[in-house]
Amino acid sequence: MDFHFNTMKENTITFLDCNVPDFVLGSTVNPIIKFGREEYDLNDYQVPGGNAISRRHCLIINSKDNVWLYDLESTGTYLNDEKVTKKMPIIGFNILSINDVDYTITTDKTKLL
Repeated sequence: MDFHFNTMKENTITFLDCNVPDFVLGSTVNPIIKFGREEYDLNDYQVPGGNAISRRHCLIINSKDNVWLYDLESTGTYLNDEKVTKKMPIIGFNILSINDVDYTITTDKTKLL
């Protein structure tokens, strides 16, 4: 398993929209992108919603042509209105929903659909 992570090719995830005020749109190339409850600084993205959000809610493994969303047995993670159980691939344009927060993301800025 370590070999796979040591040879991952960089990929860009772009946040195109979010319904949270003051959310900074932009891109990241982090190989592991962590989402969780506010005030947990170890998360890359802190999701508002109090106890409805797990401390470590979900994460994205981000590698060129191989992007996966993992639900970490949380209170519910949805990708394009489909509940994520364990993991789901992310390809192109998607809407990631955690509680009442929606992130519009793309794995390739040239793919808007």
